[in-house]
Amino acid sequence: MTVESKFIASIVTLLFSTFLLGNGLILDCQYTNVTAVTHNHIAGRNNSDVLGLLVENSGLMFLPQNIDNFFPNLESLNFRSASIQSLKSSDLNVFPNLIQIDFFSNLITQLDFHIFEENLKLRAIRFQSNPLNHIGHGVFDHLNELTSIHTQGTCHPLTITNNRNQVVSGIFNFFRQCPPTLEMMEREILTGRNFGRIVDEQIADQMNPLTLQVFQLRQELIQLEHRIAVLERN
Repeated sequence: MTVESKFIASIVTLLFSTFLLGNGLILDCQYTNVTAVTHNHIAGRNNSDVLGLLVENSGLMFLPQNIDNFFPNLESLNFRSASIQSLKSSDLNVFPNLIQIDFFSNLITQLDFHIFEENLKLRAIRFQSNPLNHIGHGVFDHLNELTSIHTQGTCHPLTITNNRNQVVSGIFNFFRQCPPTLEMMEREILTGRNFGRIVDEQIADQMNPLTLQVFQLRQELIQLEHRIAVLERN
């Protein structure tokens, strides 16, 4: 069995519950939002029992919103051979139980800082065959469960399956091979969680010499008032 087939097999295993739970479930979408899920589950099952979602050859240019309202417990999210152009942290952080994601053959060009911030359980990631050229620094570093990553056909092609040590070694070079754009860096500086701290430090740096100057001026004023009082008495 090839590495690629092993990876696909692991995806099939994760998705098996989906096919047991639903018989041709259909997502009804109105522009960007999922508005309804039609067709029936197997008897005794409901939307909350669905653990995997697989959408193929859909032509979607974006990840539909509100999926979590219908399938809150997803562990596997797969949109293959679509036309999705971007992913945001808000697309994924509503699924804290995600173990595996697969966006094979889409049009994703960048991954922003903090995109997987709420997805600490991720074990397998696939962005193979995307024009992916820019990735925020450290987006994979906190994913301690990540053992499989497939990014063939991107700025840093990796083919790693079930090997944590290779993942740790492989993701190290993303910062060099897939640097974030200037726009990504500016957005991170302006909206990142460290921005407030940086501003406070800069204000403090400016205030410290200013405070010293005010103190010195007050001391000089006190001395001047004292001299004037002495002269008036004489």
